[in-house]
Amino acid sequence: MAVIGKLRKRAGLVIFIIALSMILFVLTDALGSSNSLTGGQDNIVGEILGEEIEYQEYSNKKKKQENDYKRNTNKAIIDDQTKTQIEEYVWGQMIMEKVMGEQWKALGIEIGEDEWNDLHLSNNPHPQIRRFFSDPKTGIFKREAVTQFLASLEDDSGEKRYQWEQLKKYIIDTKVQERYDALYKKGFYVSSWLAREEYMAKEAKCDVSYICLNYDSISDNEIDISESEIKEYFEAHKKKFSAKKEKRSVEYVQFKVLPSGEDSMRSMLEIQELKQAFTVTQEDSLFIVLNSEKTFNNDYITKENISSIRKDSLFDVQIGEIVGPYLEGNEYVIVKVLDRKMIPDSVKARHILLEIKANTQVEYQEKVKEAKTRMDSIKEVLAESPQEFEVLAKAISQDPGSKDKGGNLGWIKQGEMVSAFNDAIFYSGDKKGYHTIFTNFGIHLIDVQDYNPTKNAVKTGFISSSIMSGDYTVDSVFLIAQNFLFDVKKANGSTEAEKLSNYLMDNDGYNKRTPDAFESNESIIPGLGNAKEIVKWAFTNELGKMKLINLNNEDNYIIVALSEVEGEDNISDEIKEQIERELIKQKKGDVLLKTYLDRINTQNLEEISKNTEIEINNISGVTFNNAFNPGIGRDYAFAGVASGLEIGKTSRAFKGEKGVYVIRLDACSEPDQKNAIFSKRAIQAKLEGNAVNRAQDALYESAESADYRYKF
Repeated sequence: MAVIGKLRKRAGLVIFIIALSMILFVLTDALGSSNSLTGGQDNIVGEILGEEIEYQEYSNKKKKQENDYKRNTNKAIIDDQTKTQIEEYVWGQMIMEKVMGEQWKALGIEIGEDEWNDLHLSNNPHPQIRRFFSDPKTGIFKREAVTQFLASLEDDSGEKRYQWEQLKKYIIDTKVQERYDALYKKGFYVSSWLAREEYMAKEAKCDVSYICLNYDSISDNEIDISESEIKEYFEAHKKKFSAKKEKRSVEYVQFKVLPSGEDSMRSMLEIQELKQAFTVTQEDSLFIVLNSEKTFNNDYITKENISSIRKDSLFDVQIGEIVGPYLEGNEYVIVKVLDRKMIPDSVKARHILLEIKANTQVEYQEKVKEAKTRMDSIKEVLAESPQEFEVLAKAISQDPGSKDKGGNLGWIKQGEMVSAFNDAIFYSGDKKGYHTIFTNFGIHLIDVQDYNPTKNAVKTGFISSSIMSGDYTVDSVFLIAQNFLFDVKKANGSTEAEKLSNYLMDNDGYNKRTPDAFESNESIIPGLGNAKEIVKWAFTNELGKMKLINLNNEDNYIIVALSEVEGEDNISDEIKEQIERELIKQKKGDVLLKTYLDRINTQNLEEISKNTEIEINNISGVTFNNAFNPGIGRDYAFAGVASGLEIGKTSRAFKGEKGVYVIRLDACSEPDQKNAIFSKRAIQAKLEGNAVNRAQDALYESAESADYRYKF
């Protein structure tokens, strides 16, 4: 059912929530204006450059961004994924503004009033100003359009002024950042010698011979790696392995509440009661709005466009009769036939549009009166000279899509136009005369040129009632989840998370989920959807803890355990495996190097091959600026050693990615060094681009921002 129906089913829960709200209200009033029972510290969402960021500041910026998104997309509701993206954008912008703002201020980089005037009032304005204030037909910038717009802001403190201030801030910040980047780039210089060396490394093609004592020749089982070695390696390479942001891993078992047979019967009886009332009501649309989960649709629909499994019945019963109830998916449905008529497959029409634009309701009413008066004058002209419609449309209509076509819209299928326009041309049944309607675009004068009703269509009113789990069903599943939790706590294990894993290994019938590790700013967990509550719990509890959570206050009970914590000082299982693989490779390399040094006492590659019984491999076209080579893969040690050899010389044995190598540089081509100048320009551009990005990354990292948003 609609809201009323849901309240009826959850009356006990609603009373509980109201009571709880009252208690919280009284507590808040009694304890003062602190934001929480624990005091004002809980109002901090993070820190940037040592400055605490209050929740209100962050929340205000987030709400503004959400409102901008809704306005720009014409969406009233934002989905969870988009909300998360907006939150991350806002937080990133706050970091950028504070970090870069400090840099700009220290260097004295700013945009003064005179320069700002040049950016938006000169004949060569900023590209964004040009974009918004150019003639759409010619593309020519109209400076007077800017001055007119600014004049309109003098008495406006609302949306228009806010949008202008946002555009101004964007332009100024962009220009300041461009100057900062330009200053930074000037600190880098590529010498001719470096350009020549880089060019030679890229263009010289070399032939290399090598032998490889493969790591796979030694079994992993022959190598012992201790916990202390893993810890020591982790500490030595902390920057490589430490997560820039902390992560949490959880394991969970889900107990989902599904409606029982009794719940289904209750829903059936409820919709039977609604059917009796729906049969006699004279206010069909109001009845549907109050009692159905489906919205009322005023359209006439042909049989092929009806999705209901009972669509055939809708064309057999009398007007006013009700089809159903019947089960469709997880809901019971009844359908009342409200009307039936013949409609065309498509309609040919033309129109004249007069736009109505206003900033206030009073101004809008005045504009409506003016538009009506003007449209009446147009109709008077057409009454005398209907052949002038095309001429008038070209001269007066404000619809850019049809104006130049004399208002002609061509053939229109149902649903292609806005509702009021669609109803006028499809359901009036009259192609004679003109239709005057209002839409969000303004006032339209419509001339239906061709109307041939050939299809039988029906207007219906759907009432649906989802089969919802009753209190008894919900309580039963909660009891099952609670008993499961008690049993798990009695299992073997040093932590609750271990007990959960051990219990599930010994007991079949439960589906344990182990989603990927998540950060504190995430809200979506695969299999659960929006699970912000679990994310918050995971970041505010100790490793190994377990809890029963009623997710999002829905019929969904989760037993969740915190199985892993990733952070600066934590070695996760994944990192541990990486380190173990690396240490095994290193120890294998040590063994093979020792074996090689004990047996081989020559730098001749052929003799080495003979003594080790390993054949010589050859690679052609090797370039020293590329670490990837056929048969070798990506190996920086191999490329580095090869680039340091003279032609005809053989290297010492060294450890690479796949094994211990000995290589010989056989030959190299000599590229034309005259082209090295082009390499210099390319290196300079690449160096400047990378330098700016890396500088910003370093600044953000040094800001040491702390993110506590998961607490809210």
